Amino acid sequence: MPVIETAAQCTFKGDHAQATETLYKTLERLWKEHRTSPTRAGDELVYAFGSLDYVVVVNQDVLGALVEVKTKLGNVDCFIDEDGAISTRLNTDAKEGGREGADPRLILDNTARALEDYYYKKRLI
Repeated sequence: MPVIETAAQCTFKGDHAQATETLYKTLERLWKEHRTSPTRAGDELVYAFGSLDYVVVVNQDVLGALVEVKTKLGNVDCFIDEDGAISTRLNTDAKEGGREGADPRLILDNTARALEDYYYKKRLI
């Protein structure tokens, strides 16, 4: 898989293309500004962004490989399909916290917003 670090290099398709593109633009910004140390998973280096309620996991190919979105609402996998475009599918595997009937668009939209809030929103106490 090629290393893709910018959403501009991606083509998005499917019912949730706009929400997926918004999330990828957020991930692009996080990759540039908040990259943390990776964890080794087999031969891959894995990076995670987010909080307890909204987590996005990418490997060293960044946006060019599987992007896992894991949330309290359910999980969505973003992947490159046979046409080379970014597509999404709801992950319903209960072992991974997946939920039947969850709304992928809501998961993607809320995750992008939650990541923006977590990393960039200034809070006054």
